[in-house]
Amino acid sequence: MSPLINYNIQPDFVDCIRDVQNGVLAEDSFYVNVEPSAYEVDEFRVKVKLQEEVLVFDAGTGNSFKQTGRRTFEARLGSHHCKFQTAHDNYSSAAELGSPDFTSVDVFQKDGTCLYAIGNTAGEVSVHDSQREQIQILKGHKAEITDVKFFPSGQVVLSSSMDMQLKVWSVLDGSNPRTLKGHKGSITTSAIVDRGRNVLSGSKDGTVKLWECGSGEAIHTFARSSNRTDAINAMVLLGHATTASDDKHLEFGTTGKIVLAGHESGTISCHDLYSKEQLLELPNQFMSACWSLTSNSQCSTSSTESPLFLYAGYANGVLAQWDLRMPSKAIDSICWNQGSPVTALHFQSQRLFASSDLDSSAAFHVDLDSGTIQNPTFLVSQETKISAYAPLDDQQRTLAVGSGGLCAVY
Repeated sequence: MSPLINYNIQPDFVDCIRDVQNGVLAEDSFYVNVEPSAYEVDEFRVKVKLQEEVLVFDAGTGNSFKQTGRRTFEARLGSHHCKFQTAHDNYSSAAELGSPDFTSVDVFQKDGTCLYAIGNTAGEVSVHDSQREQIQILKGHKAEITDVKFFPSGQVVLSSSMDMQLKVWSVLDGSNPRTLKGHKGSITTSAIVDRGRNVLSGSKDGTVKLWECGSGEAIHTFARSSNRTDAINAMVLLGHATTASDDKHLEFGTTGKIVLAGHESGTISCHDLYSKEQLLELPNQFMSACWSLTSNSQCSTSSTESPLFLYAGYANGVLAQWDLRMPSKAIDSICWNQGSPVTALHFQSQRLFASSDLDSSAAFHVDLDSGTIQNPTFLVSQETKISAYAPLDDQQRTLAVGSGGLCAVY
């Protein structure tokens, strides 16, 4: 397993550069930190000044710093080479002390309509329009929101919470026509099945429940065959859209789909949504809880079938890539901020976005042919923790939300 060195740059370094460019200051400087581990920090200073109207960076003897694109930067510091990306747009609010952090996000885009749903630690879900104006604030949960999902219509939102409930909300009037109850532990994750007649939820009680929204009934409960109380921290639904020809009573579009759950034991279980059978388990190779999951399956635009990879983040800082055709062990793994959980994962356009509990976030390039995680670009996020990601603009940009009112586009 290859260790990944973490890099941090002064959050307002762009302001330092701009002040020199605009003549506010003759010279300024900012730091770039090299962090081989959570307990080691090597600080480098980069000076910036204008020399014959040309911006010049001085990172010290043998070192370099340069701007490689409108929002991308690159540093070479001794034997270290790192890349940084600033936000395309930053809609972050100036959070007051004690105000809730953002925990989850989803985006609906269709026919010119764009809506955002954002959950927070106070148990609220806010819905915003394309101009980022709040159009609904959905209150009813008694604890932190852990996940939000738009239904395919864009008129309904599903929220899950630590209060062991899922709620179905109308975006149009803010009403809560259905609350789904039955879990005995915090709900950590959710998914919409096909057109939304059914939804899934994963819980700390060790189960994944399949719900029918019309009746509010839990029509099936999945659990690991060898440990039915192994807490679930993350979940991903894989498969393709289906017709109603194979629907069962209270089930719609479950054929051809599998649900994978990341457990506290570190095991990842896999069940067939239609047959209800447990298909396989990915072993606890890294001896640590599985905290986050994502897959490349939803984002492939290739005309040929791409390999199906699953990405898992663990409590000890391991980020692993699994091939479900070879489930005995991970095909690639790195250790990032050892001992600090990988708290969020999102795959988009051959980039794997990942967040570490040490307030670090990065976008890794993924080579789908060789099956390797490569070349991280570290995201500049104002010393805040990115909690969740969602795709924008037909996969070209990514919305990130997090602590301190962070809401930014990368």
